[in-house]
Parts: sequence; C-alpha cells; structure tokens
Amino acid sequence: MAMKLDADQKIQEKHKDKNLKHEYKTNFNVLFGLIKLDMPDLLSNDPKERKDAVKRILNMAQSNLVEKNRRNDRNPDRLVKDPTNPTHRRIKKYFSNYLLN
Repeated sequence: MAMKLDADQKIQEKHKDKNLKHEYKTNFNVLFGLIKLDMPDLLSNDPKERKDAVKRILNMAQSNLVEKNRRNDRNPDRLVKDPTNPTHRRIKKYFSNYLLN
C-alpha cells in the first residue's frame, strides 16, 4: 500500500500544473501484479537490487493510470422505478419463481 501512495503522490505532482478534467490514480491491479513479479528482487539481500526493483515498479505504476471514483455526482437526477410498471412486475415475478424452485 505504501508503493501505491508513493505512486499516487508522484502522479499528483506530475499533473498539478495541467488542467485535466479528471484526477488520476495508480491502477492497483497492475501494481499488485508488478509487485508479485518482482517479489524475488524485493526480497533480495542486495540493497541495490531492491532499490532498482522499487524504482522499476514505481515507474510502471505511474504509467498505468485510472480515473479516481466520482461516486457523489454520478447521476444526481436518477428516478426511482415505478412499481406499477408491468415490465417491472413481470421481471420480479420471474425471479421470485426462479428462486423458489
């Protein structure tokens, strides 16, 4: 998790002067895969090899970006489904019969 925070911090520093529509963060799945692949180097007794592995992982993590979540303003004017809608009742009836059998 510390590597993710370091990579996110470097990404924010790199993008602070740019006028971007979204904020970006490190893709955690890619970072996890990189750590898994470089685990022998990270567990090495040689400090230079460990330092090189960390640099390599952070550089790759900074190049694999995803947007930060925007959960609060995704769809503010979404309407609640109408329970009197016949399609809604049909689907509900189908699933209730399916689950009972």
